[in-house]
Amino acid sequence: MYTFSKGSLAVLVLVLAAACQKETQPVDASVAPQANAAKEAALIPVQAEKPTRGDITQVLETNARIIAERRVDVTSEGMGKCIALFAEEGQSVKQGEVLVELDKQEALAALNQAEVQVRQQLAAFDRAKKMYEGGIGPLIDFENARFAYEQSVASRDLQKVQLDNMTIRAPISGVVTRKNVQLGMLVTSGTPVYSIVDPTSYVLAINPPERDLPRLTVGQEAKVAIDALPGEEFAVKVSRVNPSVENGTVKAMLAFDPEALPRLKEGAFARVALVMDVHRNALLVPKDAVLEENGRQFVYVVEPGPAVAGDAPEDRMVARRADIETGFDNSASVEVVSGLDDNSLVTVVGQHTLKSGAEVVVTRAEDEFKDTLSKTPEEALDAAKAERAKGKQPMAGGGRHM
Repeated sequence: MYTFSKGSLAVLVLVLAAACQKETQPVDASVAPQANAAKEAALIPVQAEKPTRGDITQVLETNARIIAERRVDVTSEGMGKCIALFAEEGQSVKQGEVLVELDKQEALAALNQAEVQVRQQLAAFDRAKKMYEGGIGPLIDFENARFAYEQSVASRDLQKVQLDNMTIRAPISGVVTRKNVQLGMLVTSGTPVYSIVDPTSYVLAINPPERDLPRLTVGQEAKVAIDALPGEEFAVKVSRVNPSVENGTVKAMLAFDPEALPRLKEGAFARVALVMDVHRNALLVPKDAVLEENGRQFVYVVEPGPAVAGDAPEDRMVARRADIETGFDNSASVEVVSGLDDNSLVTVVGQHTLKSGAEVVVTRAEDEFKDTLSKTPEEALDAAKAERAKGKQPMAGGGRHM
């Protein structure tokens, strides 16, 4: 069983037409030579359609990588040997959750020593206070004892902080993306131990040209394709626009739908199509129908041609080049601003081999072959020859008339 695409069917029409014209001889020698020539002249089969009406958008296409606005590189504020790890890369953690434990023995000893100093200074302060209040101790001794006690308390509190720093906790909730510490490693103050990102803060940062700044607005929509998630498209919106210009570009942040965030990955490559403008109810033609020559864009339109004896009016059509002015375009359609109207009949198949004034016949390749889809190409060619031998109009003459 053979199936045919729109393009392959059109090509097969031309092949069959050429074969029939080459193999076939006139069936009636009494027909005038001019009539024979007119009948045998090969009409070019084309497919033509009227333009459609619809909305078309102008988009800014750019690339970006997913970033997390809330990202933290966790560093150690204490110093000691790593004795326990509680998180691995890819693991989710909560704010305040323990990530690393460092050896606390030295810090505990320092804290105990500070506690002793506090008790000693408290006792000295109490004695100085009683002597001063009893009138037998000078004021300066009382104040010095108080200052010494307060200093010992401050020192003890500092040792408590040092001890707390031996336990490293997650500063935010998120996912661990990097681990830089191992068991037994000597960790010093300032050493980066983990990186954590908040997946609920994933965004895209794009840099449109500065000329587009007036057209950037909060809430503007865009479509995003992510290489790590092939075959899917995500909707995003402009959440912020930085009005400053740097190196000829501006910065805009795009926010994802919250439901999509759990599936995204930091650093994933994204292709962005940001909608900059929309033309409503525009006159549209297929993109393949538009041709270009010397910088001018044009299409071929089909119009009634000169009548020939024995033909119905619709049998003879002529292709005419129509220069057009275009507006927005996308992967499928082109907006026509001038040069066509709603009733123009634009060639969409076969236009690449046309010249202005060429005689054509409008057909649909799918209709021509709906009864031959089960035949091989050789069988289809034999059937066309048989039809010609019976005196019917050859497919070289345009196939089925519309």
